[in-house]
Amino acid sequence: MRESRHEPGMLGIALAAAAGFGAGLVAGLVAGELLGDLNAERVQHMVRRLGTERQEPRAPADIERAVVDALAASPVTRGLPIRVRAIDDGLLELTGRAPSEETRLRAGEIARRATGGDVVVNRILVREGARA
Repeated sequence: MRESRHEPGMLGIALAAAAGFGAGLVAGLVAGELLGDLNAERVQHMVRRLGTERQEPRAPADIERAVVDALAASPVTRGLPIRVRAIDDGLLELTGRAPSEETRLRAGEIARRATGGDVVVNRILVREGARA
């Protein structure tokens, strides 16, 4: 008896499986490129936010005040022209100037800790003489 052309043979099944695997691999690579700038801290923060009871949204003024106070308390960032803006619950923006990349990064860390791990968009520019 001859095998019908409409019944998949082992070769057809293997090709379909390989095509599915390839499509999944490509989708994973694309997703990795799109989300590649995520770091472990951000992922852990989002898992905590999604996995626990939703906290009451905090007032933007309270978030901003906590960050401004924390920046003023640090000798590294005290006196720098840094502006703080709460964009949304869990999202904060820093703008202004810093004298070095280390200081710019430190300001972002201070802001993140002061808000309990919120996402901080650090738009502080590095310019010499920013302490003036």
